Amino acid sequence: MTLRASNAEQLHCLNEAASHAGLHRGMPLADARAICPCLSTRPADPAREASALEALRRWASRYGPHAAKDGFDGLIVDVSGVPHLFGGEAELLADVEARLDRVEERDRRDAG
Repeated sequence: MTLRASNAEQLHCLNEAASHAGLHRGMPLADARAICPCLSTRPADPAREASALEALRRWASRYGPHAAKDGFDGLIVDVSGVPHLFGGEAELLADVEARLDRVEERDRRDAG
């Protein structure tokens, strides 16, 4: 995704493949296209991203009493004293991963 800043389009959000190609957040789009000519982009929607992050924060509160935003694109969840409720740390992580996998699969089905 790109975002207009300092009167130029810059990379705002990248997938793993773009990162592995050497692209990084804040890089001018023109420079990114020079490195990766087949780069596909779309405009970022900061308001929608903030709303999605807030929804994710609420969802993550299942795993700890204190789930908070960390900057504009991250979360911190305090799971102190919680893992035993899931059977241990490994089981808590497995639960998080399983639930995220189900959401990802649902989103793929809905998009296709």
